[in-house]
Amino acid sequence: MVSEIPSSKWEIRAREAEKEAFKLDNEAHSFQIKEELFLEAAKIARKSARYYELARQDTNDPLQQSINLANFHINIGNSCKSLGNFFYYSEHPARAAKFFQRAAKQYALADSQIPISLDSYVNFIQDSLAHQTQLLALVANCNGKDAKMRDDWTQALSHFMQEKKNWMKLEAIGGDYARSVKSKALTKSSEREIHICKLMISLKEKDFTGALEQVELALDAAIKAFQEDPSWFAYKEGLTSTISLKEHLNTFSSLLKQAGIADEMMHAFQQFREKTDSYLDNLASYKFEREVESYLRREFQYTYSHCNYKPPYLGRDIDVYAFKGESVVTITICECKLRFNNQPIDITEIEKFCKLVRAVRDHEKEKGMAEGKRVTLHAWFVTNSDSVEKEAVTMAKRNKIDIKYAKVPKDRECLVKDTSWQISEISDLKKNKMLKK
Repeated sequence: MVSEIPSSKWEIRAREAEKEAFKLDNEAHSFQIKEELFLEAAKIARKSARYYELARQDTNDPLQQSINLANFHINIGNSCKSLGNFFYYSEHPARAAKFFQRAAKQYALADSQIPISLDSYVNFIQDSLAHQTQLLALVANCNGKDAKMRDDWTQALSHFMQEKKNWMKLEAIGGDYARSVKSKALTKSSEREIHICKLMISLKEKDFTGALEQVELALDAAIKAFQEDPSWFAYKEGLTSTISLKEHLNTFSSLLKQAGIADEMMHAFQQFREKTDSYLDNLASYKFEREVESYLRREFQYTYSHCNYKPPYLGRDIDVYAFKGESVVTITICECKLRFNNQPIDITEIEKFCKLVRAVRDHEKEKGMAEGKRVTLHAWFVTNSDSVEKEAVTMAKRNKIDIKYAKVPKDRECLVKDTSWQISEISDLKKNKMLKK
């Protein structure tokens, strides 16, 4: 939205509606995709566009009229983009592509309304260009996804290659919006799709050596995408794509056996499978941290919470940092350890957390005194394991650390494949009898 415009009642209403639409759109992008919120965001963005149209009619200033008309097109574009997201996550990629295309046209129309001689609107036009480039990449992704659903891997390959070009183009575009889009992670994600397409084509052609090479390249691209941006988008796409990759690996394993491939190639395949399993475990651990943060906000009403928070004084991440209160402040920091096969928590893990807790306590105490605030800090070591070494428990108590038990699905397959699970309860150690002699 263009900011430097005088306010009328219609412009005020337009901005309020626009803000609400953005909020709903952000809420829709969560671990549990809420498609209905995309529809509501689209509806409110269109309402904002109508307000801008009324604001344009309410002034005789030509520049003001152009700006309001540009914002009208932007909000129509926002509405189309939300509808595109709805169809994308509802597994209707062909329909999603049409709405993304409409959104790109609206952003282009917005560009045409702003005089390029106005320096103050350069960023506005630059951000609009970034939006259009992003939408063209999404269109290519939708077309590739649609082709895959029709089992047309050659056609899908061409679309994903075009998607990669658009993400790389976005990296070269300046402006705040272009920098906010994780284009490097998205480029790696499209690379992964390219290798998956080549993998399937190789399998159809019975080129097993080539297929094995594509498996390795696809897995590396998926891991790099996650490393570039361990946020929701990378997590969701990485998890879904890697599960798909694992299914392809299982198919490939069967074909390898049928073809009588040499033992060394079977060994290489097994290594790739183990690598995939490890990647899935890491993604589930990432999800665990987000669910601990969500639990703190939901059950204890923390006003601010953050995952992988890295304060400048510490030199390492805090898995979860939660904060509430003004003059009387409550802070909770968490170390999150998701365990598979009920592996025990040992003393070395508690020792590492103790060092972090001491540093945070000292800093927060000094900061509270300087600001005249009373600060209470809680330190939680949160795990789903019901087995903790006795020495680890003793050390935790000595350092005022609470070992907490988080109730999550017991089955590993549920943890790594199902993105809908939540932590239903976090309780004290003593209530779960989690001592190991």
